[in-house]
Amino acid sequence: MRYFFDLPVYRLPEERYYTERNRHVEREVSEVPISSNQNAYRAHCIERYGGPWQFNEIVGYVRLYFDGSQVLGEYWRTRRKRLVRTRKKVFWCVGHKVAPEVDIPINPSSADVEAAVNEYVERARSELKGRHIDTAGLERLGRFLDWASLYSDVEHSIQAPTSCDE
Repeated sequence: MRYFFDLPVYRLPEERYYTERNRHVEREVSEVPISSNQNAYRAHCIERYGGPWQFNEIVGYVRLYFDGSQVLGEYWRTRRKRLVRTRKKVFWCVGHKVAPEVDIPINPSSADVEAAVNEYVERARSELKGRHIDTAGLERLGRFLDWASLYSDVEHSIQAPTSCDE
């Protein structure tokens, strides 16, 4: 099993996070007397709410890998009953596959491998309803990758133990 890409999983999409944060900050600032420094208090509220969305709202990762002739993804997430805003996170592997595997054809072209990876990511999206899987990095890099060589290199490499088993 060889890993080739980690996709961050966010608690909620970026736009929704900022909408909720702005609503919260405006409510807090409106309760402060006008004579005080509202700008400083606004900055304090933003920091206390959780700061920027990117990186701070990640609740897990889908770790994509090839296993034989299949694309799969381990799911790593925080161990909490409720996923809420938090700045104290420890990630644990909670499964060897997020969604049903996708088969890669024999002697695949780069387009075949890329299509299989994209299909797996879409399956993972449907399994992780209510979460936002950030595929921006994969989409940006994917069109430049030689997927067939990546798959072939991974397929013929020495098997490594899964990080879920460590």
